Amino acid sequence: MLYHDTYFDTPSGDPARSGREFRLRTVADSSGGQRHVLTFKDPVVDEASGSKPEFETLVADRNSMGDIIARLGYETALSFTKRCENFEFTASGRRMVATIARVSEIDGTFLELGNPSRRLGPNPRLHRPEDGTRRTRCHPRRVHY
Repeated sequence: MLYHDTYFDTPSGDPARSGREFRLRTVADSSGGQRHVLTFKDPVVDEASGSKPEFETLVADRNSMGDIIARLGYETALSFTKRCENFEFTASGRRMVATIARVSEIDGTFLELGNPSRRLGPNPRLHRPEDGTRRTRCHPRRVHY
């Protein structure tokens, strides 16, 4: 999976200073399919895990959405591409996704944990991955989103 992420901010930088994130993501899968997702993240609500409530929606046309965002006064703050492998597992009865993300622009590899039920649609309910993953044996399997 290839994720192309563009993060936006205002010229004053107020959203970033307050811990909010505004992102337009294009996800390209190995079959050549693409989807575009607009995401807004509120500030961190749990410092230990870094959890943020997220609100997402599918976007039909990335370029048009970029134009709308610019006309609302936002500008590109950061843009990068991540090559990702997703692994789904259950920990303490919760579906989880572990993503190994490689970001070539900074020559870095990261592990991201998330809850796939929050992937699309406004659902501010949070699950802290560390609640179950330390104590639970899990058997991850590779998945594609």
